Amino acid sequence: MTVAAGYAEAIARCNTGDTGQAMPWWVAEAAAPAGWLQPAVAQWLKDKSGGLFRPERRDGQDGLMLDAGDVPADRSHAVADLLPDLHGAGLAEARWGEDLDVRAGWSGDALLWLERSAADAFGIRSTDVKLVAYGEAGGELALWLGRRAATKRNDPGLWDVTVGGAVASGESIMEALAREAAEEAGLGGTRLEDARRVGRVSYCRAHAAGLQVGSCICFEAKLGLAPGLTPVDGEVDEFVLLPVSHVRKLLTVPGQVLYNSALVLIDFLLRHDAAAVSADEAAALRQALRR
Repeated sequence: MTVAAGYAEAIARCNTGDTGQAMPWWVAEAAAPAGWLQPAVAQWLKDKSGGLFRPERRDGQDGLMLDAGDVPADRSHAVADLLPDLHGAGLAEARWGEDLDVRAGWSGDALLWLERSAADAFGIRSTDVKLVAYGEAGGELALWLGRRAATKRNDPGLWDVTVGGAVASGESIMEALAREAAEEAGLGGTRLEDARRVGRVSYCRAHAAGLQVGSCICFEAKLGLAPGLTPVDGEVDEFVLLPVSHVRKLLTVPGQVLYNSALVLIDFLLRHDAAAVSADEAAALRQALRR
């Protein structure tokens, strides 16, 4: 397998979902769907939500309308009241205690907020921040990668970007980056001042709990060797400065790198002309990273 083919497979593994094959649901008069439902969840909401989700047809598509008033807080509380029963039916994960904003697009005002554990069941758009810190090792470009803690709920032990996490309800992109950098790696102050926002990658992944419609806001920062990065909150077991040649190998082997962080790392390598692919291959990969 060529390096480019390995990257393409990593991108494909992150894009196993299709919103066109799921049922849309809307909020108020927002033109775009707030999310996309798998058949079992859609049927449960039709039958068990007490009319909170009612059938709606828009632009030739059958879907559901959330009928819970005009106030985001009222909508949020109404949907939250359904989640214990949805979990009891085996259609949503147990509560994590974190909320995400629900929008009818990647920007704009929040229509409501939703418990993060139910994000896949409702197929909402979720946004992560991802920071890649880099430097040099042996005269070669090198990346600071974190090894996810063996105790993590999801994807334990995989390699990850330096810092990453979801943008919580009510947070700005920069607030989320600062929080995650401090919590995971003790990065802050002058060490984070050089972080640059460099782009976005997106994906749609089928998951046991539903549909992951995700976007990662990519940041990068050049850091020296000392002081190194230290795990703070237990999310990461260790940080390692890996030569870019080693990172390339990791990205072409399934099960080594967290699925959406693989997209961010491929994007980083392409941007730094370090992906070891041809110009045509690079163009195709860039297009695949932005769906």
